[in-house]
Amino acid sequence: MQPAEPSRCRVVVDADACVPFEVRAALRIAVTPAEPELLMERVPIPRLALERFPFEGTDVARMCAAVAEPGEAVIYVQTGDDYGSPADAPEAARAAVEARGAMFHLVATNATLMGAGWAAVVAAEAAASGATPEAAADLARSAATRTQVIAMLEHPEVAGVIAPSLYVSPNRMVTMLEGGVITTLSALPKRQDALVALRDQFAARVRAESGRPRIAIQHSSSGPAAEAMALWCTRNLDAAEVVIAPITRHEAARLGPGFVAIAWLRADV
Repeated sequence: MQPAEPSRCRVVVDADACVPFEVRAALRIAVTPAEPELLMERVPIPRLALERFPFEGTDVARMCAAVAEPGEAVIYVQTGDDYGSPADAPEAARAAVEARGAMFHLVATNATLMGAGWAAVVAAEAAASGATPEAAADLARSAATRTQVIAMLEHPEVAGVIAPSLYVSPNRMVTMLEGGVITTLSALPKRQDALVALRDQFAARVRAESGRPRIAIQHSSSGPAAEAMALWCTRNLDAAEVVIAPITRHEAARLGPGFVAIAWLRADV
C-alpha cells in the first residue's frame, strides 16, 4: 500500500506555545512572531519585565498569509493564556489567509505553553499523514482538551501569585497553569525541594491516567534542571515521548526566570 499523500495545509502556532525548534522543523510548523528568542541564561527580572508587551494581530496575520497557498489550508493554533496571542489575531489571520485564496481553520485552545503546542504537533502530524485540514484541526482540538501543565515558579511574584517584597525571599510555588489561571498546589522555600514536589505531583497524575503520555519539559534559564527532569521521566515513566522545550523570553517575562514546567498530552484511549 502506498503511503498517504501529505495534506495540503500548514500549521501555524503562537511562538509562546514554545514548540521546540527541532519538532517544528520536522513537521513544518510555522510560529508567529517568527523565530522567537528563548531565555537560556539568567536575566535580571527588571530587564526581563521590559519584554512583557502584547503582540499584534497583524503579526499573526502576516505569518499565516506567508504560508498560505491558493487552494490549500492554514491551521492556526492559538494559545489560551490571554498573553501569547492578541484577541484580534484569529479574524486578522482568517482575512489574510482567505485573501490568498486558502482555507482557514482556527484551533483556539484554553492552554498555555506546550499545552497548546501539543495540539499544533498533533495537527501537523495528522496533516503529514494525509488527513484533511478539517480532520487535522479536529484532532488538534481534541488534543488540546487532554493537555495539562504543572509548573514550579522560581519567582512567583513575577507571575503575580504573591506580592513582591524587598525583605522576604519568596517561597517557590508548585502550580497548575490552565490558560491564564495559575493555581497554587504547594509552596516550598528551597528550590530543590520545589523541583522534587513538581516531579512527584506530576508523576502521581500521570500514573493515574491510561495510556502513554507525550511529555515536554519546559524551562527558562534552567537547562540542567530540565535535562534532569527529562532523564527521570524517561527512566521512570512509560512515556511515548519526552522533549525539552525552553520558553521564549516573552513568556519568561510573564512566568519569571528559573522556571521549570511539565506539559503533557494524555493518550487518546
